[in-house]
Amino acid sequence: MIWVGCLLVSAGFFLAFYWPPREIRAVLEEGRDRTEVTAGGVAAKSRESFQAEFEAIIDSLRRS
Repeated sequence: MIWVGCLLVSAGFFLAFYWPPREIRAVLEEGRDRTEVTAGGVAAKSRESFQAEFEAIIDSLRRS
């Protein structure tokens, strides 16, 4: 049981310190002939890489 607890604590530390917390939110508004999407994102760590990833997601949505 001690080793299982140690593994769980280690996994928790890994997630807390190395897993980047990111959040993307989108609001859909219907118009007469189209749907408008407003999107935004928040990242606590590595904001530059999140910005590139967010722009790639938005570009893929624009192409659809």
